[in-house]
Amino acid sequence: MTSRGPGPLVRTTPHMNSEGYIHILSNVMMPYIAETFPGIPYVNFVQDNSGVHRARIVQNWLARQPNLRTLNYPSKSPDLNVIENRIGNT
Repeated sequence: MTSRGPGPLVRTTPHMNSEGYIHILSNVMMPYIAETFPGIPYVNFVQDNSGVHRARIVQNWLARQPNLRTLNYPSKSPDLNVIENRIGNT
């Protein structure tokens, strides 16, 4: 979800792991950001407290992305999750 509307939807397996998450970030999200927001020095990237999102390998990957500013939701705050409020759990 961006200020310009939803981004690409990606079909995932029920059991996402950190490598799969990084693959989606690298091959879907980063190209989408570059195409949608050319010339912007950084974007705020928000994710919830999923174990996959908190994995060390994911945190290290995110730290190496100079154009991402990562923000995390407070624990147990589904009311702040734009996607869950918009489409619910499907």
